[in-house]
Amino acid sequence: MSWKDVGVPRNLIASPPNLTLHCDSPPGLPLQTKVDLLCMVEEEIKDKFLQEENVVVYQSYLPQGIGLVTSSEDGSHLVATRRFDIGQPLFINSAQLIPMEDLTSKKFVLDVDGKYILLDKEHHFIYRDEYAEMLGFDSFMDHSCSPSTEQEYITKNEYVVRAKKVILPGDKITCDYGSLENSVAKQKNLGTSSFVCKCGESNCRGALVC
Repeated sequence: MSWKDVGVPRNLIASPPNLTLHCDSPPGLPLQTKVDLLCMVEEEIKDKFLQEENVVVYQSYLPQGIGLVTSSEDGSHLVATRRFDIGQPLFINSAQLIPMEDLTSKKFVLDVDGKYILLDKEHHFIYRDEYAEMLGFDSFMDHSCSPSTEQEYITKNEYVVRAKKVILPGDKITCDYGSLENSVAKQKNLGTSSFVCKCGESNCRGALVC
């Protein structure tokens, strides 16, 4: 099955996260400081800010109709920049499959349309039996017990996200972290972290493991 089979226009297809840099030099500044400075420096000197051993940088591009917002209260999350009706595809995305040995030995930074973010291994990856999925920009979709979207895997690492309810411009885009199974690869979400949900929905489940 491909994006053509699920009726997703090409302009909704997110580019897969691509490896752009792997540095092995000794660290200088703390990694978080380097990441914070990346958007301020010229392209030719960015490498100098990522000279920490076992750091991998991936690129990810937002599809049309999707924005990434960062606030001090909520952190980074996805919002709609256009209207989506029920059943309409928001995007199709390709996950980067990362071997467990790489996940435990390396640090990961994501470049989303020029915004650099240090990834949290507990919250920004979906853990499977033999690998983890890094979803690029979609790593920042917030949870809701009554989500606005649902995902359907169409290959081992490719999935389409559709609207479960009408989504208006400015609305936060949400999914249910408890329903992230990959039915094509027959892989469950192993659930490596827990948190207390504060989505405010009437069916809120409270404490979740995901």
